[in-house]
Amino acid sequence: MKYLFLCLFSFIAIKSFGQNTDSVSKIIFRYVKGGSSWGQPGVYSKYEIIEISTFTDKYYKITKHLLIKQTAGNDGKTFGNDTTELEVKRYKKIQKKGIEKLILQLNTTRDNFNKDYVIQYLKRPGEPDILRVARRTDSEWMFDKDSVDADDRKTNIGRIRNFYKLESFLNSKKPNLEYGELVIMDSWNRLSIDFIKNGLDTVKYYSQLYNLFGQPFYKRNKNPRTASTGIVNLEINNSIRGILPKSSFLKENIDLNNVKDEYIKWYLDKCIKVIF
Repeated sequence: MKYLFLCLFSFIAIKSFGQNTDSVSKIIFRYVKGGSSWGQPGVYSKYEIIEISTFTDKYYKITKHLLIKQTAGNDGKTFGNDTTELEVKRYKKIQKKGIEKLILQLNTTRDNFNKDYVIQYLKRPGEPDILRVARRTDSEWMFDKDSVDADDRKTNIGRIRNFYKLESFLNSKKPNLEYGELVIMDSWNRLSIDFIKNGLDTVKYYSQLYNLFGQPFYKRNKNPRTASTGIVNLEINNSIRGILPKSSFLKENIDLNNVKDEYIKWYLDKCIKVIF
């Protein structure tokens, strides 16, 4: 009965998507992370494009993988793109069911923005990780051996390594679809996913990775006057990671384990125990 329910649920979700994998000829991931150069020379933004096309009736394959560095010249005013096309021949084939899973998750809200789900994907931070975040946030004094009691220092490091109050942290970051979409003008950290139907019709999804885990994901409506549909579901992250190659810039940035630094920063601000 459970298996039947899951199959029926998957069918309904894919039908609501408006297509199935048999009609999807290409999937394009576009991810960009960066910000204004502010007149400074060097790399100010990184852009990745990954194209996935049908290969057989059971598999897809990656047909293009571009990494683009957007740069400002020595004068800070001359802009250019440094494009690298990666060799894709050795990339593993992608099973059709992996694409089907991604379509399903992009159209399904799940109650998994919580500790029970997230913690299984987290690697415990080491003391160097904790001190690195503390230095970055001007909180290193909280672990100074000359200022902080040794037992308190040990307690705080132990709590952070065991994700103390992780549920409270996640609740503070949980997206609320009623608040609308985040708009930031001078920097960007965004993902778009296009599902192209037989080279013609396109279904578009997008996400802002400024938000924790890039949640929510939105399905762009064809009518610009209609609000996009938002979905909160961390299975999307894992579905994307299951498709992309190890060398992917996006795969690295959408990893649930990336929450560690944000959690450590939150703990140092909200939960630190220091006795003077």
